[in-house]
Amino acid sequence: MYIQYLVIGAITPIIRIGDYENIDGPKGGYKTLKFKVFELDVIKGELKEEIKTLGESAIFVGRNTPSSVDSSKFRGVKPNHIYFTDDWADQFNELEGGGGRDMGTYNLEDANIEAFYPEESLSPICPPTWVTPSF
Repeated sequence: MYIQYLVIGAITPIIRIGDYENIDGPKGGYKTLKFKVFELDVIKGELKEEIKTLGESAIFVGRNTPSSVDSSKFRGVKPNHIYFTDDWADQFNELEGGGGRDMGTYNLEDANIEAFYPEESLSPICPPTWVTPSF
Protein backbone atom coordinates (compact mmCIF):
# COMPACT_ATOMS: atom_id res chain seq x y z
CA MET A 1 0.00 0.00 0.00
CA TYR A 2 1.33 3.46 -0.79
CA ILE A 3 0.41 7.14 -1.04
CA GLN A 4 1.98 9.54 -3.54
CA TYR A 5 2.70 13.24 -2.97
CA LEU A 6 4.09 15.98 -5.20
CA VAL A 7 5.90 18.79 -3.40
CA ILE A 8 5.28 21.70 -5.77
CA GLY A 9 7.95 24.14 -4.56
CA ALA A 10 10.65 21.57 -5.13
CA ILE A 11 8.78 19.58 -7.83
CA THR A 12 9.70 16.47 -5.90
CA PRO A 13 7.61 13.29 -6.16
CA ILE A 14 7.43 11.35 -2.88
CA ILE A 15 6.10 7.85 -2.30
CA ARG A 16 4.99 6.81 1.20
CA ILE A 17 5.05 3.05 1.66
CA GLY A 18 2.99 1.48 4.43
CA ASP A 19 1.37 -1.68 5.66
CA TYR A 20 -1.82 -2.68 7.45
CA GLU A 21 -1.63 -3.96 11.02
CA ASN A 22 -4.68 -6.07 11.95
CA ILE A 23 -7.04 -3.68 10.17
CA ASP A 24 -10.09 -5.70 11.22
CA GLY A 25 -9.49 -5.32 14.96
CA PRO A 26 -10.75 -2.32 16.97
CA LYS A 27 -7.17 -1.22 17.61
CA GLY A 28 -5.99 -2.17 14.15
CA GLY A 29 -4.35 0.30 11.87
CA TYR A 30 -1.67 1.02 9.40
CA LYS A 31 1.95 1.94 9.65
CA THR A 32 4.35 3.93 7.48
CA LEU A 33 7.40 1.82 6.66
CA LYS A 34 9.45 4.20 4.53
CA PHE A 35 9.49 7.05 2.04
CA LYS A 36 11.11 7.29 -1.38
CA VAL A 37 11.93 10.72 -2.81
CA PHE A 38 12.66 11.25 -6.49
CA GLU A 39 14.00 13.92 -8.78
CA LEU A 40 11.63 14.81 -11.60
CA ASP A 41 12.65 15.79 -15.13
CA VAL A 42 9.94 18.37 -15.78
CA ILE A 43 10.78 18.62 -19.49
CA LYS A 44 10.38 14.88 -20.17
CA GLY A 45 7.84 14.30 -17.38
CA GLU A 46 9.87 11.37 -16.06
CA LEU A 47 11.37 10.36 -12.74
CA LYS A 48 15.15 10.67 -12.92
CA GLU A 49 16.58 9.03 -9.83
CA GLU A 50 15.92 8.50 -6.16
CA ILE A 51 17.16 11.34 -3.96
CA LYS A 52 19.12 10.24 -0.90
CA THR A 53 19.31 13.62 0.87
CA LEU A 54 17.21 16.75 1.22
CA GLY A 55 20.16 18.78 2.47
CA GLU A 56 18.88 21.48 4.85
CA SER A 57 15.31 21.05 3.64
CA ALA A 58 12.48 19.33 5.47
CA ILE A 59 9.28 18.15 3.81
CA PHE A 60 5.81 18.09 5.37
CA VAL A 61 3.22 15.66 3.97
CA GLY A 62 -0.26 14.67 5.00
CA ARG A 63 -3.89 15.21 4.17
CA ASN A 64 -3.31 18.80 3.08
CA THR A 65 -0.84 20.20 0.51
CA PRO A 66 2.75 18.93 0.91
CA SER A 67 5.39 21.61 1.47
CA SER A 68 9.13 22.00 1.76
CA VAL A 69 10.96 24.38 4.11
CA ASP A 70 14.55 25.39 4.82
CA SER A 71 15.06 23.84 8.27
CA SER A 72 17.71 26.40 9.22
CA LYS A 73 14.98 29.07 9.26
CA PHE A 74 12.69 27.24 11.69
CA ARG A 75 13.73 26.29 15.21
CA GLY A 76 13.07 22.62 15.96
CA VAL A 77 12.66 21.52 12.34
CA LYS A 78 15.17 18.79 11.52
CA PRO A 79 17.04 18.89 8.20
CA ASN A 80 16.75 15.92 5.83
CA HIS A 81 13.50 14.77 7.47
CA ILE A 82 10.00 14.12 6.19
CA TYR A 83 7.29 15.09 8.68
CA PHE A 84 4.10 13.11 8.15
CA THR A 85 0.59 13.03 9.55
CA ASP A 86 -1.98 10.27 9.46
CA ASP A 87 -3.66 10.51 6.07
CA TRP A 88 -4.62 6.92 5.28
CA ALA A 89 -8.06 8.31 4.43
CA ASP A 90 -9.71 5.04 3.43
CA GLN A 91 -9.09 3.55 6.87
CA PHE A 92 -9.53 6.69 8.98
CA ASN A 93 -13.22 6.18 9.80
CA GLU A 94 -13.05 2.39 10.01
CA LEU A 95 -11.07 2.22 13.24
CA GLU A 96 -12.22 2.65 16.81
CA GLY A 97 -11.41 6.20 17.93
CA GLY A 98 -10.67 7.40 14.40
CA GLY A 99 -7.29 8.21 12.91
CA GLY A 100 -4.11 9.74 14.23
CA ARG A 101 -2.19 6.51 14.73
CA ASP A 102 0.53 7.04 12.15
CA MET A 103 2.38 10.35 12.56
CA GLY A 104 6.03 11.18 12.96
CA THR A 105 9.27 12.08 11.26
CA TYR A 106 11.23 10.03 8.76
CA ASN A 107 15.01 10.54 8.62
CA LEU A 108 15.95 10.20 4.96
CA GLU A 109 19.58 9.42 5.85
CA ASP A 110 19.07 6.37 8.07
CA ALA A 111 15.38 5.51 7.39
CA ASN A 112 14.54 5.89 11.08
CA ILE A 113 10.95 6.79 11.99
CA GLU A 114 10.33 8.71 15.20
CA ALA A 115 6.80 9.24 16.58
CA PHE A 116 5.56 12.72 17.57
CA TYR A 117 3.85 11.51 20.72
CA PRO A 118 4.55 8.65 23.12
CA GLU A 119 0.81 7.79 22.98
CA GLU A 120 -1.80 7.80 20.22
CA SER A 121 -3.47 11.09 19.30
CA LEU A 122 -6.82 9.95 17.91
CA SER A 123 -9.65 11.94 16.35
CA PRO A 124 -12.90 10.51 14.96
CA ILE A 125 -13.70 13.85 13.31
CA CYS A 126 -10.82 15.13 11.23
CA PRO A 127 -7.46 13.86 10.02
CA PRO A 128 -4.52 15.85 11.40
CA THR A 129 -3.26 18.63 9.11
CA TRP A 130 -0.24 20.91 8.93
CA VAL A 131 -0.61 24.63 9.48
CA THR A 132 1.81 26.61 7.31
CA PRO A 133 2.54 30.09 8.66
CA SER A 134 2.82 33.00 6.24
CA PHE A 135 5.65 35.39 7.09
